[in-house]
Amino acid sequence: MKAVEVAQIGLQQVYEALIQGKERVVNGFLRQYETSAFKERLTESGETALMVAIKGGHEHIINNLVSLTPRELLALKDGSDNTALHAAAELDNVKAAQLLVNKNHELLNICNRLELLPIHLAAIRSHREMTSYLFSVGMKDEIHSTLLKNVADLALQLLDHNQKVAFGLQSPLELLAEDPYVFPSGTHYSIWESFFYTR
Repeated sequence: MKAVEVAQIGLQQVYEALIQGKERVVNGFLRQYETSAFKERLTESGETALMVAIKGGHEHIINNLVSLTPRELLALKDGSDNTALHAAAELDNVKAAQLLVNKNHELLNICNRLELLPIHLAAIRSHREMTSYLFSVGMKDEIHSTLLKNVADLALQLLDHNQKVAFGLQSPLELLAEDPYVFPSGTHYSIWESFFYTR
């Protein structure tokens, strides 16, 4: 890419390049903005290049950005106080989450504006593999109430590990009780379904 082209890279072009996986444009942006590239906000909601790259899902670009981003800048937040790990958790990008956590383990403990950790977003979206991964890398002690729609076995694991979570504002048991489809007795089957599922 010529120097003239690099100088003309705008933030909208960078956003589109991150979504579309255009590595040359992204590399030009990184050269043009140097260390400020990692802090630059590309959207009105305050997303960084790394957050947008996670949205785009292009593994090679995510790998490059995570490796180049200083450890402390991985914790930058958007307008909703979400970090890049929140984005990875919400979009079920386990590989991106692994890269982020390996570089900055503290990301696991950062809440967004709604007081949700990345594991909460994964559980709310019923991303089983992501929830399980985040749980396995250190979120065993401070899991609380917004967990686990349609992931009942993980809620019970959490309760087995830490019985204190049963006494929060809304416990995992209360969440399970609110969803009748978690239990066979709360599920209403058609005639054909009842024939298959009750035998």
